[in-house]
Amino acid sequence: MAAQTAPTLYIRASNSVTYAYRTINPTNSTSLPLLMHIHFRANMDFWDPLLLNALAASRPVIIFDQCGVGRSSGAVPPTYQGWADSLLAFADALELRSFDLLGFSMGGRCVQLVALTRPDRRAADAYWARVHQRDVPGEERNLTLLDRDGGAKQQIAASIAWKGASGPGLSWDRLHELKDMPVLVLLGEDDALIPTPWGQHLAERIPGAEVKVYPGTGHGFIWQNAEEVARDVDSFVARATNAATKL
Repeated sequence: MAAQTAPTLYIRASNSVTYAYRTINPTNSTSLPLLMHIHFRANMDFWDPLLLNALAASRPVIIFDQCGVGRSSGAVPPTYQGWADSLLAFADALELRSFDLLGFSMGGRCVQLVALTRPDRRAADAYWARVHQRDVPGEERNLTLLDRDGGAKQQIAASIAWKGASGPGLSWDRLHELKDMPVLVLLGEDDALIPTPWGQHLAERIPGAEVKVYPGTGHGFIWQNAEEVARDVDSFVARATNAATKL
């Protein structure tokens, strides 16, 4: 099932939140599912279907609305640890014992803390026209960004708490703990929002982490190079899976 036609499903988790989600290519059960976390203020309707379909060619892909975002109930957690706990509650509700993770922008910070909180789970770490290709009878597209004065403020609070501090709810001083986990860091060459050197420094703190920089791109590289990003993620996950099976 393609991203443009995958229906929205709902599931209630142990944290009393009802999560909205979609599964693309659910019949491909030979590979671990890839669970994806979107960026600041966005819900799952903002994912690029070109990227999703390319990723789903070789594995099931699950996209969802974080707690308090889009079609999901609850309130936006004001810390990235809260985001990670929420994602894990969603994964537990789906009974996902193992899965790969891809987080974009702020979603990448959530992914780091998911990996540190539950290291038994594995982590990998003309767009607008394509977004409008989604067409499911009886279901309207939701391309409204999170309210600036509501949930978005909670997301900003999480970002402020993230900077210049250390502790159990943050990841910078704990990245070395991911030494046994395959990690891929993807970066735009000229990212003005999250400077590219920051991502490179992050990767340096994770033993064995791989880095891919996309030339001529900024923060939106994941849409500018959707098919290339999908190929890189697929190749990385396949290599990590093969290495794990040889242990």
